[in-house]
Amino acid sequence: MPVPLSPQAPLSPQAPLSPQAPLSPQAPLNNETRALIRVLEYYCISLVLDVGANVGANVGLYPIKLRRGGYTGWIVSFEPVADRHRALRAAAMGDERWRVAAPLALGDHNDNITIHPPSGCDLEDGAVTVPLARLDHILDDHAGLDDRVFLRLATRGHDFAALRGAERVLERVHGIQMELALVPVYPDEPDYLCAIERLGVVGFAPVLFGSGYFNWRTAHQLTIDAVFARVLI
Repeated sequence: MPVPLSPQAPLSPQAPLSPQAPLSPQAPLNNETRALIRVLEYYCISLVLDVGANVGANVGLYPIKLRRGGYTGWIVSFEPVADRHRALRAAAMGDERWRVAAPLALGDHNDNITIHPPSGCDLEDGAVTVPLARLDHILDDHAGLDDRVFLRLATRGHDFAALRGAERVLERVHGIQMELALVPVYPDEPDYLCAIERLGVVGFAPVLFGSGYFNWRTAHQLTIDAVFARVLI
């Protein structure tokens, strides 16, 4: 069943990313990470597709966090921008179960797309044009038919476009993680209640909420992190 969402907006986000310090090997795991690992264990996830959020100190942070938490399954990371892709490949070296896909973005059609970096971003040459692909066209390149897939999306306003591009393989996805907007900041971005409803239509229910992004200047929570699992009917 298709994900009922509005068409994809241009890739020109302006909202700030939640600041995160590099994960120290000695730093204790927080409860959110422990809970996420428990969800992966409970739903027998064998493959995590890690999409986006490789900016600055965050390059490779999510897979490293999973490994620190004890997840030993496969990870495939997607990153379209060349310099970040190189840094991600370097981060994955030495981990035989962490692969980095060829540079591309995930969306609701196959094409090339121009990414406009937000203010303060680390892109060397400003806007860049990258390949765009539907997940349901490339999933078989990365996953076996028996894999239980967990889809982590951090595409800054384009998570539901990536889900529309996965509609033909959503039955193979057993969990989804994304940030939900309490205060929408991207064009056509649904708020958290609408997002939960739309994911429910295609068979997913929330099982874990995390801290997301808090704007200290305005004293407002802008996003919450959410994990959804396939509802057994």
